[in-house]
Amino acid sequence: PKSNALIVPKIVRPKAVQRICDMLEAGKYIDVWDMSDNNLSYEALQMVVKSASNHPKLSEMYLANNPISSAGARAILRLARSGKLRLINLEGTSIQPDIQNQID
Repeated sequence: PKSNALIVPKIVRPKAVQRICDMLEAGKYIDVWDMSDNNLSYEALQMVVKSASNHPKLSEMYLANNPISSAGARAILRLARSGKLRLINLEGTSIQPDIQNQID
């Protein structure tokens, strides 16, 4: 099956994240969301996780190379435990290995 991806350009300004989340919510057929390399703040990551958890079709999310805090990692872990996504890519993040293993 062909994927419908929302790939976000690198280094999106924090205020643009809400608009990107709105785009995801409007794109009900999007199943892959790539927010890698965007220097996401904790607040921006919270918006991303909330949008991902509410999306009806999303199955893959890429957050590689973002400075994800411990609190952000816990939010991602809750999303991972929901079973909603089959893949959450966190390569190049500073998430602790024990949390990373629980997400994978």
